[in-house]
Amino acid sequence: MDRTACIDIPALPLQLLLRRRPEWCGRPVAVVAQDKPQSPILWVNERARSASILPGMKYAAGLSLDPDLCAETVGQPEIDTAVLDIHRRLSRYSPVVEPSPDEPGIFWLDASGLGNLYDSLKTWATQLQRDLQAHGLRAVPVVGFSRFGTWAVARTRRRVTVLASNKQERMACNNVQLRRLPIPARVLQQLEHLAVSTIGDLVRLPATGVRDRYGDQVWQIYREARGEIRRPLRGQVLPVPARRRQYLDDAETNQERLLFLIKRLLHNIITELEAQQELVCRLHLVFVLEDGQRVQDTIQPAVPTWCRRTLLDLIRLRLASIPVRSGIVELTMTADSEPVSPRNRDLLERHKQRDQDAAQRAMARVRAEFGAEAVLQPRLRPGHLPEARVTWEPFSELNPPRAQVVQQPSLVRRVLARPQRLQQPPLCAPAAVDERHWPARLGSYLLSGGWWQQLVRREYQFVARSGGGIDWLYFDRVRRRWVRQGRVE
Repeated sequence: MDRTACIDIPALPLQLLLRRRPEWCGRPVAVVAQDKPQSPILWVNERARSASILPGMKYAAGLSLDPDLCAETVGQPEIDTAVLDIHRRLSRYSPVVEPSPDEPGIFWLDASGLGNLYDSLKTWATQLQRDLQAHGLRAVPVVGFSRFGTWAVARTRRRVTVLASNKQERMACNNVQLRRLPIPARVLQQLEHLAVSTIGDLVRLPATGVRDRYGDQVWQIYREARGEIRRPLRGQVLPVPARRRQYLDDAETNQERLLFLIKRLLHNIITELEAQQELVCRLHLVFVLEDGQRVQDTIQPAVPTWCRRTLLDLIRLRLASIPVRSGIVELTMTADSEPVSPRNRDLLERHKQRDQDAAQRAMARVRAEFGAEAVLQPRLRPGHLPEARVTWEPFSELNPPRAQVVQQPSLVRRVLARPQRLQQPPLCAPAAVDERHWPARLGSYLLSGGWWQQLVRREYQFVARSGGGIDWLYFDRVRRRWVRQGRVE
């Protein structure tokens, strides 16, 4: 009989955050969409729930309920990487693994016939669970007969569960509370008014009107719970990166000889990718030293390429800055690739006054020699204070300039990286002269707030210097001092 298993890793982004921040264990923790006071909370742990902090609240509201609340963001790239890593681990236990496209942390496995390879299906599921626990993830495996039944039961269990028959799976599934499923709170309230609180209560409702009253999401759950939809497992094929490994008989310390070995590995990888019509996006280098230490680094060209010379030049620059304390006995090179696109094929691009490709290559060389954090770009973001409205992030692609025609050029405020404290108040300050002697004052405005961190009250002014130019100053009412925020050009 066909057997299906569902692996539920509850609140995967929250578990990734706790794995990244082990010192937060035992404290209220939340995953937020952005690191801002008004950002919504996405996931919380049990300690935060006990303080009435729930998903959907604002971060500032959560802090008001418990000032000890710890919160950070978990980006989608980090989640995708974790899902791919878990997929690889689960592939050791089943040939068919299907991750959920909607819920990160849900995986279905084909468990048919695995009871012949292990003492029992429970032994198989327990070993799988222990493997994920060793990886720092809490998982709940449920072995049953249908993907919906195992998924629903897994949301209510904390231990390994093996359902012996279809009847047992239906009974366990019908007892699952609807609040455990991804159903909007508004719909749950409407169903509670009808005394519908479990899946068994839901499937007893007449089909007429369920979709119109409660939406497509509840309609989908309703049909799957009644067995009207039975989707087969569709295992996803894991991408196999191009990888080459070289073992050395003697520990190598000479960079020129090491570069010659890397050149041979690089040639084999690019030859393989050329046959697959894929370009090199990144190269991952891992060196195993004679003392057992592992040194790894990443090389990223300006654009995906097949050019061996460009990649080898970047590797040479990076090797010069990698600290190697002893000889290298093992070398592994792995390439991330992407398919060739029409943009990559267009080699006859019209001539431009600025060579964009040359600029990209120059920045790639800087990243290769000094690290990825050496090339950054400013990005505007919402912020209360002027210095908080700009953030620096890694620079990946140089966009061509776009000229705009303006009728009248506007003034630009230049914000200093570090505001300068003035030893003496400006001549036009109210503390220095009378208000009728303010000919240099061009305008002022008040900025206050910041209650979620510390009290801020600033009185900003634009002051014309006698030698020319305009200063952008503010008087800090809390600390009683004048500060130069920047200048106006």
